[in-house]
Amino acid sequence: MLSESNSPIVARLLRSQNSLRVWSLIITFFGDSIVPRGGEVWLGTLSQVMRGFGIDEQAVRAAVSRLAKDGWLARARLGRNSYYRLLENGNREFLVATDRIYGPGAPSFDGRVTVITGRRLDREPPKANDFLVKHGWGRMAPNVHCAFGKRTDGGALPEGFIRIAGDISVADAKDLIGTAWDLATIDQAYRDFLQAFEILGSAGELAADPFDALLLRTLLVHAFRRVVLRDPMLPVDLMAANWPGVSARARAAALYRALSPAAELWLDDNAVDRNGGVPASVTAMPGRFAGQV
Repeated sequence: MLSESNSPIVARLLRSQNSLRVWSLIITFFGDSIVPRGGEVWLGTLSQVMRGFGIDEQAVRAAVSRLAKDGWLARARLGRNSYYRLLENGNREFLVATDRIYGPGAPSFDGRVTVITGRRLDREPPKANDFLVKHGWGRMAPNVHCAFGKRTDGGALPEGFIRIAGDISVADAKDLIGTAWDLATIDQAYRDFLQAFEILGSAGELAADPFDALLLRTLLVHAFRRVVLRDPMLPVDLMAANWPGVSARARAAALYRALSPAAELWLDDNAVDRNGGVPASVTAMPGRFAGQV
């Protein structure tokens, strides 16, 4: 039997989320709730959860069809039932997102800066700026980008760039932040997140219903994910004292921990894969947001 949340808090949070895309919400649910439990889920379970957000089965079927066509999901049929799991593309994106969403947050400043520049300063490789900004690089000038730390994780730089690493003072690093990154949009997005989730209060008393707890946790992760994946994650000790990214992560961590026991209980009792009930989490849930107060 399909469930639908009657929670006014779920309804209010849904109204606060602009342009909620069904396919994107499905990916959030997979990454947060299904990947830790073996990675596969019955379409009926997925439809049940999405209905809690007011999304009908036809829209869910259209979204998973699109995700399968685009190489995000794989479908397996058993009799008349369909089961879905993330493909390599989806898993890769999920693994990148996992550390940003559930990890400790921005690193501390280590006094290092990496600058990359195109070999031809008069010709920027197509879409290079979009790629680099998405991966947290600041734009100092056309074809010149920077990031703090050694950035050994940036092996997949656009073709035609060379890398230079060196030392930088705290004062110069703070000046560089003001010129190379436009943080106003991210700042406001974090403040909007904090305002939207103020209505959850302490969250503990709101998580009595397992289905509502699952919906609230999914919305929490979805909203936080939409901001944090755009955050360049600059060293926290270089940021202004009122930078809202710190309080937003602390708020997300507290709510996640409060909602998870009941949310996991719903998954234990209701989520299905081709072998029956989905297995218990193989990813340690306590490890998510570890170290957050």
